[in-house]
Amino acid sequence: MYFICSGAVDVRAAGQSIKLVRGDFFGEMALLLEQPRQADVTAVSYCLLLVLEEGDFQALLKGSKGIRARIDAAAAARQKMNEAVQQS
Repeated sequence: MYFICSGAVDVRAAGQSIKLVRGDFFGEMALLLEQPRQADVTAVSYCLLLVLEEGDFQALLKGSKGIRARIDAAAAARQKMNEAVQQS
């Protein structure tokens, strides 16, 4: 999983493109769903990213209900968006 400290990325998934900026994150879907990535991410400017490996990701989710809730909410919204695009 990656956290954007600075810069911006373009995420392309399910036929859509979304710009993520400082404070956003990506890569959580593959970790939560335990499946290969479903999106392509390209930097659109110089970026500083923090990387969270899978074991640390799981520890973070167990250790913080607030972070878990935010990541789950983002993942659910992204999954819903992907499903809506696939059905159209």
